[in-house]
Amino acid sequence: MGSGHARAGLSIAALALALRLAPVRFGFPLLLKPDENRMVEVAYAMGDARFCHWFLVYPHFTFIVQWVLFMAVFAAGWTFGIFPNFKAFRVWRHARPHVLHLVSRLPVVAAGALTAPVTQGLATRLFGANEGLLAALLIAVCPMHVKESMYFAVDVPMVLFALATLWLAVAFVERERPALLWAAGACGGLAAGTKYPAAVLAVPLTLAWAMARRRVAFRHLVGCGAVMIVVFFACTPIAVVHPGMLVDEIRILSARLGTPHGGIALGPGWLYHLTVSLPEGFTLPLALAGLAGLLKFGLKGPSALLTAFAVAAFATFARSQTVFQRYSLPLAPIWCVFAARACLAAHGALAARHGRTGRALGLALIAAVVAAPAARSLAYVEFLMRPDTRTVARAWVEQHVPPDTRIAMIGTAWVDIQLEKELDQDDTYRPERPPYLRLGRELGLTRWLPSPTYRVIAAASLADARAKGCAYAVLADFPRHPEMRLPDPVMAQAAAAPPLWALDPVRPDAGVEPHYDEQDAWLVPTSGFAALTQPGPRVRLWKL
Repeated sequence: MGSGHARAGLSIAALALALRLAPVRFGFPLLLKPDENRMVEVAYAMGDARFCHWFLVYPHFTFIVQWVLFMAVFAAGWTFGIFPNFKAFRVWRHARPHVLHLVSRLPVVAAGALTAPVTQGLATRLFGANEGLLAALLIAVCPMHVKESMYFAVDVPMVLFALATLWLAVAFVERERPALLWAAGACGGLAAGTKYPAAVLAVPLTLAWAMARRRVAFRHLVGCGAVMIVVFFACTPIAVVHPGMLVDEIRILSARLGTPHGGIALGPGWLYHLTVSLPEGFTLPLALAGLAGLLKFGLKGPSALLTAFAVAAFATFARSQTVFQRYSLPLAPIWCVFAARACLAAHGALAARHGRTGRALGLALIAAVVAAPAARSLAYVEFLMRPDTRTVARAWVEQHVPPDTRIAMIGTAWVDIQLEKELDQDDTYRPERPPYLRLGRELGLTRWLPSPTYRVIAAASLADARAKGCAYAVLADFPRHPEMRLPDPVMAQAAAAPPLWALDPVRPDAGVEPHYDEQDAWLVPTSGFAALTQPGPRVRLWKL
């Protein structure tokens, strides 16, 4: 790779970082990503051995890393006199929970940005420097990868480790150095130690050894597997002590994947991901170009390792009835590598056959494959930089409703505007928070305590809110999702009473239909942003 390609690669990495970093504060100070809220709580609790004994929904590597970062925040605060002791830190973290959410998002942003140069290196090794640059650009602007890189989850780090594993495996096939196979096993262990399905990396690693078996002894494949297993268990040490719990958890997760999430049946995983996740998450031009490249070049030489991983990864969710679009994220860099190869091969063939006209057509093809995901990612990032309706609603209440007012919340936790409750109130969804806020008052840490606070009461309807003596009622709903859709009688009652304030993000005359990840509670579309003014549910407020 020449210096020009290296500089261009750095520019692409900077673009990838900018796209993922720009919306990283989305939703704050509210906590709007349900899965992320739980993940942060799990990471914070990694220091509690009693907690680690039961949480095995994911391996522990990412959570251990995040816990170390959280403790680094405490150490820095203690050093500069912000936190006189650990109790004060715990009060602060419950009073300002979004700060640790930001800390937890940044490593994922970094992992997402690093995926671009790793993709470039892999594509360059397989097909050439130009293919490497184009593949890096495609993954940098891939909408699904951009989306999943801006909040705390395990998918993006797992993909980065898996891609590094494939890079080392390809290098091993070319150089036939056993150390590279062992290193690939270690990276594969990190990937599996981040998310269980990455264990399918054993398939391309075995294939890599098979390609070089005449010069590399079988014991090196055994060593590679042993290293992968050791690193996996090092990432989740509790599984060494209680392997039965790990097996039970994987069995439970497998059974859960066999049922539609939230009761929303969308068909078998293989069909949904091929017809929805790839066109929505990659865009149709990138999805088709990647598929064409895989079929044309995916069985030749070391590139077969990428195909083996893609097929094995696809098989893990092919029969699943839970079909979050992010499950197909491991395919994204593979698709980008093969799309780059297919585009440049088509450009070369057109140029050879039609000369200058062919070169122009080839460049137009490349531009189309790049422009579609780039435009959607830019639209997604711009959309996330608008305030969520729940953030706007909470700000309106804090400006217009006196503190200590009794306010009814109608709707599920997914659409709650998250008003600060009075300190003597319990919190169903964050049970540890009220005791620590009360501790903060006892310790004199009043500067951290939330203000204003309200007496927040759960209500089933406007009539129920009146019966409970509430002065105001807030109703938030999202009719597209069954778990956020309120019963018809409740909606009819709300429609009959004009609200004091309302915010509906849907543009009735947009002429565009927004598309969502239908089983997810993430109220941000994957496309069709012009149909909405901003993210979030519909919110209405009444003075009773």
